[in-house]
This record gives sequence, structure tokens and C-alpha cells, in this order.
Amino acid sequence: MNEKASTNAYLVVNLSESQRVELRCKKGEVLIGRSPACDLILPESSVSRKHARITGTEFGFFIEDVSKNGTFIDGRRIGKETLAGNTDIKIGPYELHFMTSSLDAEKQDELPTEPLGDTAMLPHGRKANKIRRASAIDPSEIGMIGDSKEIRELFGLMKKVAETDFPVLIIGETGTGKELVARGIHLMSTRRAHPFVAVNCSAIAPGLTESELFGHEKGAFTGALSERKGAFEIAQGGTLFLDEVGDMSKDVQPKLLRALEESEIKRVGGTHPVSVNIRIIAATNRDLREEAAEKTFRKDLFYRLNSFPISIPPLRERNQDVGLLADCFLLSYAQKYGKSKAITDEALDVLAKYPWPGNVRELKNVINRAAVLTQEDEISPYIIKELLRVESHSIQGPGDPPAPRAALRKIDLAERETIVKELNRTKWNKTRAAKNLGIAKSTLFEKLRRYDIKTPDMQ
Repeated sequence: MNEKASTNAYLVVNLSESQRVELRCKKGEVLIGRSPACDLILPESSVSRKHARITGTEFGFFIEDVSKNGTFIDGRRIGKETLAGNTDIKIGPYELHFMTSSLDAEKQDELPTEPLGDTAMLPHGRKANKIRRASAIDPSEIGMIGDSKEIRELFGLMKKVAETDFPVLIIGETGTGKELVARGIHLMSTRRAHPFVAVNCSAIAPGLTESELFGHEKGAFTGALSERKGAFEIAQGGTLFLDEVGDMSKDVQPKLLRALEESEIKRVGGTHPVSVNIRIIAATNRDLREEAAEKTFRKDLFYRLNSFPISIPPLRERNQDVGLLADCFLLSYAQKYGKSKAITDEALDVLAKYPWPGNVRELKNVINRAAVLTQEDEISPYIIKELLRVESHSIQGPGDPPAPRAALRKIDLAERETIVKELNRTKWNKTRAAKNLGIAKSTLFEKLRRYDIKTPDMQ
């Protein structure tokens, strides 16, 4: 079925292992190509300067190829056709994913697939807790779920800083949703119609950080066979999110500082400055103030990034949100797999007492595994305890038996089956499969080795 342009729609593409671009599509035209004039810039030379356009109308979204090399859907070259939700588009070496509705847990690690309304019903008629909304912003566009005082205060800070162009430094533990907060600020800002570019500084190969951020000219180094735009240029007009900024090498830090202060960059091997108009949001799980004092992170860059700091509370400090998040994850599971599961109050009590060192991401993984393993309609406290004992051995009560080997084998087999199903569903695209499973790509590779899962052509 075609989607109307009033529906929220997004294009998502991984430009490299460390860089992802998201672009909101609304009524009007989105131009895709290598040219700086394009709304979505794909920097490889095999992409035409103006390669394809997506048009949103009152009748839906349409894609048209305007290139020499072709635009492909399901392996066939297209001319002009209607776009349905959740369509994969191949342009040059890139796989673009067009989707409608929200950027959700299947595209992020921290969120449920669909937001719940104020009177949403969970499987078997249990009423969901009310979700508070951040001002007039639709939570389906931000995706954050919570009713605690800490989350309401966080919403308020996001709304206020979104009205400015100040650099933001988001501080929080792993799994708390730092990228989610960054995306929410972008979607509430006047830059929402332009790209949101996320760069994981810890995932960039050694020596390539400068090229990844600022781009390079042809011949700038061995392997630079053509000009390539970096994240700063690709984010033009929008927001550049630098995740794990504390892992950025010290030799690149002064160049980042200069880009922030001068609003211009130089490509590697380039001689002319390129003006950029972007908003910078950075995130870290480290104490950069302490590192700046110890001179392991540039003090001037820290103060520049720290113009507006936002701290995300860990889940253990807002455990009243655990039940609501669990409800949302179960509803997401039911919508995706057509299998309704509820969770007992006793099981929710077990969840609320757990310290959640992996935060919301860990909770999502536990709920999904519990839904897979539970044959009945309701998830019992026993299966939750077994899963959490496997996670950390931290909540075993005085009368609880040790985890049986058979139960652990059952968990492993169920997890293996879930991974294989997701890989088949994504046509063995490991990047997308990892995102859909809510785990890091490195974790997925570790599980592939552990469960001896091989790609079809290696079997």
C-alpha cells in the first residue's frame, strides 16, 4: 500500500562502518546524488551527481531514477515507481532503506517499534501506562518512552536547546539512549528537514578519522582514487552527531575545534576551505572534564562541545519507567511477529529490582528473549530470573535454584534461531540485522562464531 506524504518517512543509509545518515522525507522533492546541491549526498564516484529523486505528494511517495548507472529495487533497475514503506533501494555501493512511521527500536537500540498512545492496550487487554509528551512534539518522532520525573526533565532540556544552535554534549552510560536524545533534538529543531549524520568515533579505522569527518581530495593518500565528501559536508544544513567523541584521536581534535570555531573545513589533501552550516551534538560515556584536566582530551575542545551539557539518567535511577518500557517492547514484538505476549506483575517486580547495567538496551534484549522463550500467553517471573541470572548472576534469591543446564541450552537455541531468522529476513545484511536485533555489530559477529552460524555461500 502506498504511503501518503503526510506520513513520517525517512531515508537511512550507512556510508561506512562508522557513519550513518538519516533524512526525513516530507511533501516535496528529495534529491539524491554526489553533488553538494543534493539533499542526500552519497560521496562515492559511481554515484551520479544527480542520481535519483524521491517526491512526496498527497497521493504518496514516488522514486525516479535520473542517473546513468541506475537505481535498483529488489535487483531490478527502475525508472519511476511508487515507494511503499520499508523498501530497500540500491544506488552505487549504497543500500538505502526507505521507511515510514518512526525511527524506532528496529533502527535504534533503545526504542520500541511504535509509541503507545495515552490509552493504548497491550495484549490480552491490559492497559498501558500513560506516556507524557514533550510539549506538542509527537513521541513517535522522538521515540522516547517514560513517565518519571527524570525523563520529563530531560524532555524539557531537549526542547529548550533545540530552539538554539548551541553545541550539545550528551553524557550517559552505555545503552541509555544518547543517540536517541541527539536525534530528538534534531527533530525538534529548525534543521529537521536536513540530514542527521551519526558518526561513531570509536568505530573509525585508525588514521581515517580526518577523512571520515572532513573528506578527501583525489590522490590525497594511497587508495584515494576520487574526491570524497566527509560527514561535515554530508550533514550540510542539518545535525552532525559525534558519538563516543572521547575516543577521537588527539591529532584530529584541533581540526575539529577549528571547524567548530570557523564553520569551515579542509578536505584531506585540499587547499581551499569549504564552508559548512551544521549543528554539532557530541556524546560520551566518559568524564571528559577529568580527561581535559589530565590533558588526555583537549581542554578548549571540551569547553566548546560542553556549551550545553545534558546528562541522561541510567535506568536504575528511573526504575518506575521499567514497566512502561517492557510494555512497549512487548507491543513492538507483537506487531512485528504477530505473537501477543503479556507480562505478569510478579515478573515486572523482578525487572524493577534489577540494576540494569546495560540500561534500556539490556532491558529490550531481555524482554525480546523472554517473548521468544515463553510458550504461554504470559511471561513468568521464573523466565525473567533465568534470563537475568544468565546476564549477571545478580538477582538469585535465597530459595532460587541455580539455572538448569537445560534452561540455558533452551535460551541459546532460541537466540540462535532468532538470529538466523533476522539474517534471513534482512537477506544476510549483518549491519541491518544487528540493528534490528538491538545489538552491536561486533556482538552479532561474536554470536555468529559462538553458534557456528555461517552465511549460505560458506555452508
